[in-house]
Amino acid sequence: NVRSGQVVSMRYGELLNAAGTVNVMTTVAGQQKNAAIDPPGIACQADTLVCRHAAELVHEPRFTFHTFRYAELSGLDRKPAPEDLEALAYSADIADAGGFTCSNEKLNRVREMCRRTFRANLQGVQSDCPARERFGYGGDLAATAESFILNYDMRGFYRKVLRDRCDAAAQCGGFITSVAPMAFPRQKKSFARADFGWAVDVPIVVDLLVRYYGETDAVAATYPTLKRYLDGCARDVDLANPPQGNGDHEALDKADRGMTGLCHYHQFLKLTAKFARRLGETADAARYEATAAELERIFAEMARYVPAKGFVGNGRQGEEAFAIYHKMLPPADLDAAYGILRYDVIAHDNALSTGIFATQYLLEILTDRGDAE
Repeated sequence: NVRSGQVVSMRYGELLNAAGTVNVMTTVAGQQKNAAIDPPGIACQADTLVCRHAAELVHEPRFTFHTFRYAELSGLDRKPAPEDLEALAYSADIADAGGFTCSNEKLNRVREMCRRTFRANLQGVQSDCPARERFGYGGDLAATAESFILNYDMRGFYRKVLRDRCDAAAQCGGFITSVAPMAFPRQKKSFARADFGWAVDVPIVVDLLVRYYGETDAVAATYPTLKRYLDGCARDVDLANPPQGNGDHEALDKADRGMTGLCHYHQFLKLTAKFARRLGETADAARYEATAAELERIFAEMARYVPAKGFVGNGRQGEEAFAIYHKMLPPADLDAAYGILRYDVIAHDNALSTGIFATQYLLEILTDRGDAE
């Protein structure tokens, strides 16, 4: 029950301050953390309710959602009871597409945690974090799209994602931005500084829609955006010194970012060449394949990337995994590269030191080589 004119406030966070209050900086939305440069100020998650008249009132936000471990209420005349509050789970309306269970209960729980995380990050866009950033990052999408498809029917959602990506690119002169819808007006939109790891999600998702759902229309709908982007890259990107980008994000031992960017550029070219041939654009396909072959040559011959046979960069797990997965090494060097990769995993007590991309690569490579255990 509330009084007329009473102001009730709710703030949300993932951690508490020493005084027991909610630390709102742990769930700041959109990286809006600096009031001086990000008007209208710090975007903490909060609701403020001004009660129009005395009544028994139920408040549920209609234009936003909140992600939190702790909720702090103030302005009430009494301490709220647990039954006064109810937390609701929100996500896009997607159907299950598969199931998994095994005799290892820990593995079952890990999968369930993954599924909860997947659902929490489907709020109109596939975000990297539903609490803090809430952006549709291309890198996160590229790294996880197939995992989502193996759990849920993502056909309609990913068609919408591609429309967002194409719309954002059209607004930016053909440049595929790191997020869509576009959220960083100050981001430099230069092809010479392209972040291929955060753009390659577009051809990856197109390829997945075709392979899993037979959505061949996605190829024709997206191809003009892919072509315009590659035209800009062909004009401005220095193949011998590719843009750095974010690389293998969150890796403990991070691979050379120029090397990962070159590999993702190669992947973008190969996928788009496949689409071009499907559409009968053979001249485009030949041009993209030639550029991809040139990247393979540069990679194999440049000491920065391959200082010795099978030894990529500094021999880190991520560097070897990128080179093997993206087929950047001559076939004769693959066994040596895998031996170096396997040794590094063992040297880390069978633990992985990879990031959002190379973890998938490494697990698939180990499995293909019979070393899954």
